[in-house]
Amino acid sequence: MMGRIFRQAFLSYKAMYSYVNPTVFFLMMILNPTLQLAFFAFMVKFAYGSKDISPWIIGNAFLLASSNAIFIIGTLAVDERRAGTLMVVMGSPVNKFRLFISRSMFHIIDIGIRVVIGFVIGTLFFDFPISEISIFKLFLSIGSGMLSGLGFGLLIGSFALIITDMNMFLNTMEQVLILFTGAVFSVSKLPTELRWISEIVPLRRSIEASRLLLGIDQSNFYHLIGDEILISMIMMILGYIAFEICSYLARKNASIDLY
Repeated sequence: MMGRIFRQAFLSYKAMYSYVNPTVFFLMMILNPTLQLAFFAFMVKFAYGSKDISPWIIGNAFLLASSNAIFIIGTLAVDERRAGTLMVVMGSPVNKFRLFISRSMFHIIDIGIRVVIGFVIGTLFFDFPISEISIFKLFLSIGSGMLSGLGFGLLIGSFALIITDMNMFLNTMEQVLILFTGAVFSVSKLPTELRWISEIVPLRRSIEASRLLLGIDQSNFYHLIGDEILISMIMMILGYIAFEICSYLARKNASIDLY
């Protein structure tokens, strides 16, 4: 069973990037995160006038994962539709939600690698104090963020079964993460009426837990990690429910292969 899941995950990842030569893939994995992190780092440094931008390096390192969580995991069904195989997948006797989870495996690993790359870039170019924090706790926060990204991607990806144009929807969800995770600016600066959204979005608690590692008081670290894992489980449950509802509506309205 695990061998089959691993093969499906690897083939899905290979299908996504097989057309890219090693040089381009390297630039995608290194150059793009570097430029994105540099943009937000300099913007925050200018806006806040602070020399120590380590908390924002952490936030934006996690924000690098949002593109994979949203635009890759969230479009697995869209890719199947483009290939003309979505109807075959939906008509197969296997558990479709488990199938999409297995296909997300390598993309989740990719998310973790991108976050690590973000921290490496922050250390090399922006004096992020990586040597002063607990590597174990840092990887624990990255792991919880990976789970949270998986749940969020599967949740929003379910709507691809009933939405023909996902681009605006996915871009809107990415802006939600940028605005409400506290990666670019403090959640306390949000209007009071909107702060409740930050309590339910993924990645926020992983970012906050990682920022605690820069200080002395880390007593709330494991509580935040536990809450992030709980949020990721809720996202997966909601994703499963949304997937079943959207599958029913797609079959009812004969819109599975509708472009």
